[in-house]
Amino acid sequence: MILAVGRKERAIDKKEFEGLCEKAISKCQLEGKRILAIIPDSTRTVPMPVLFKALCNSLSQEAKKLDFLIALGTHSPMNDQEIDRHLGINKEERKGPKNVEIFNHRWNSQKELRKIGLIPREEMRKLSGSLIDKDVPVLINKRIFDYDQLLLIGPVFPHEVVGFSGGYKYFFPGISGPEMVNLSHWLGALLTNPKINGIEHNPVRELINRAASFVTIPSISFCLVMRKNRVQGLYVGNPIEAQE
Repeated sequence: MILAVGRKERAIDKKEFEGLCEKAISKCQLEGKRILAIIPDSTRTVPMPVLFKALCNSLSQEAKKLDFLIALGTHSPMNDQEIDRHLGINKEERKGPKNVEIFNHRWNSQKELRKIGLIPREEMRKLSGSLIDKDVPVLINKRIFDYDQLLLIGPVFPHEVVGFSGGYKYFFPGISGPEMVNLSHWLGALLTNPKINGIEHNPVRELINRAASFVTIPSISFCLVMRKNRVQGLYVGNPIEAQE
């Protein structure tokens, strides 16, 4: 784990959170790298303005490239005004000192996707408790292959489909093709909500982590614990370890 800070009695205020973000980033050894930060859209509760500015300020001189990809899943693309509001920036600040680019994921655009693997039928039967009996192709936004470091940023909340959000969920279904979007939700429905929601280890999370094993680009997760709009914790490291 690169950084692990949690507060039960009090929230982490903005100044402390900024310092923690900068400390974590400095420990990630990102100098000279092409970095893609995969971030939530505005439907998720997370202090993206602080995170966005911390990343830009910390990496503007060290990273070779820094861009952001919004993990929409099947949500509608965000327009420029929505993105600016989500990140707490204006038009002039959008590109920053290193020409930062911000992209929407488009799950239904085949030209933006690449197949990176296949989960075979036998493995799917075992993983799903015989609920799914077919080969599952694994497709992901091909933009990730233009970078040599991925940052997965988002909150960890109880979730009705995967048990808890965060971690590799920002790959699948966050920036995946329709196959993983549909399958993860269908498997969650077959298992039923009481056996998924708030359950740390479950077949849907196992499916997501298995699909993520096909992604060979190094990845670091910034997982936040939120209480309403207040930050209670920040855990940075391997996506599985940080999310758990």
